[in-house]
Amino acid sequence: MTPRSRPASSTAPKGFYVDDLDDYHLRQLVGRFPGWREPDGAVGEAIQVGREVRGVIVCANQGMGLFDAVFARAVLDAAERDSAGVLLDR
Repeated sequence: MTPRSRPASSTAPKGFYVDDLDDYHLRQLVGRFPGWREPDGAVGEAIQVGREVRGVIVCANQGMGLFDAVFARAVLDAAERDSAGVLLDR
């Protein structure tokens, strides 16, 4: 899938968050993510305020892989703490 494609996951989820709103908007200005909806906010902010969204949530992290791993760990820890989510097979 190329950055120019429009996956259904960008328009259908209950929550759509990106790691860096400014960077996302800059990429849109140069033609990336055509047709994608406006994000509901930044991933880090959503975690900090404990925003609850029921249904599918898409997080489009465009940053370095290390930050993605740290973020994934925080999500897993919160899900385990709150007995939330579904553990998927690898």
